[in-house]
Amino acid sequence: YWACKSNMSDVAKKLIDRMSDCAINKWNDIEETALYWACVKNMPEVAIKLIDRMSDGAINKWNNKGETALYWAYLHNMPEVAIKLIDKMSDGAINKWDNRGYTSLYYACYNNMPVAIKLIDKMSDESINKWDNKGYTALYWACKSNMSDVAKKLIDRMSDGAINKWNNKGKTALYWACKNNMSDVAKKLIDRMSDCAINKWNDIEETALYWACVKNMPE
Repeated sequence: YWACKSNMSDVAKKLIDRMSDCAINKWNDIEETALYWACVKNMPEVAIKLIDRMSDGAINKWNNKGETALYWAYLHNMPEVAIKLIDKMSDGAINKWDNRGYTSLYYACYNNMPVAIKLIDKMSDESINKWDNKGYTALYWACKSNMSDVAKKLIDRMSDGAINKWNNKGKTALYWACKNNMSDVAKKLIDRMSDCAINKWNDIEETALYWACVKNMPE
């Protein structure tokens, strides 16, 4: 636990080779494991060695803030670790969000990780529709990160309320779809969005239409 928390990769790997399954699977009083810290500290090699030795119960643990190892694997852009975790984690742990409303999917889209597609297939509608305390959704970040396939898959699963959401700066998913010249995504969004959300402008008075014109998107 402390080798991982202290970012001591070589020490952690040597310990994993010597420790019992029981000790490797141990968590502390706020339910953080060595795997949790290997992901927090962006140690993919250590995380993979731990996943191969750990029980499902320990892998699925989240701390008192609602953060899982998977959450941090996406936050630190560790796709190989994320894929291994998804295959071993329960639906409950995969769908977990923290006390700010951030999900693993949120960070997968924020960091432009194509493995977000795999995650969407395992997530509940409630988690997919989640927005944080500033109004950001996974769909918002998928459009900002220019992830067309992910965005289209999300639109098919999301509620009207979540699709129409704008953040605290007045920006919608549609705004970014137009700014990033994602015409197929923009058209799917327009078909689902309310007049109010389509007409929204941001804090410097830019609309989705403004960017559609700038990017020469006639359709």
